[in-house]
Amino acid sequence: MTIPMKIKCLPEPQLQFSNGCHDFDPRRALSANRPVDHLVDDVTAARGWIAGLGAFKPARERNARRFRDWPGAERALGAKFEIDEGFVRRIDQSQFDRLFRERISGSDFDALVELFENPLTSMFGDVRPDCIVVITNSATTGSLT
Repeated sequence: MTIPMKIKCLPEPQLQFSNGCHDFDPRRALSANRPVDHLVDDVTAARGWIAGLGAFKPARERNARRFRDWPGAERALGAKFEIDEGFVRRIDQSQFDRLFRERISGSDFDALVELFENPLTSMFGDVRPDCIVVITNSATTGSLT
């Protein structure tokens, strides 16, 4: 008994990058072209993501036990996320790029820790943030929110 079968080969999808180039290999192309969303400031992207935490997001999964709908942060976590401008800090990008490498010396490691430590310690006065979100993206910018 033979089973009729049809095989269809799907082409590899092309990825679009910030300079309009298209490529199949993300590893090779990301270093040369940067992602499309790099044009969005990291803090702006973080604001959008955090604002989206409060919204209902339906699961796009047929199996409801595998991935459930996201009811929003207030219902799921009992918390509301807001970004107060007084607590937004940015990391010096040139210093971040210089220090953040695969292999770094001990003194460079200490300088990298201080790069994040100094903006953070300035936030702890009488009024403090309840949560600290660090956004880094080595392809674009390192930001601290």
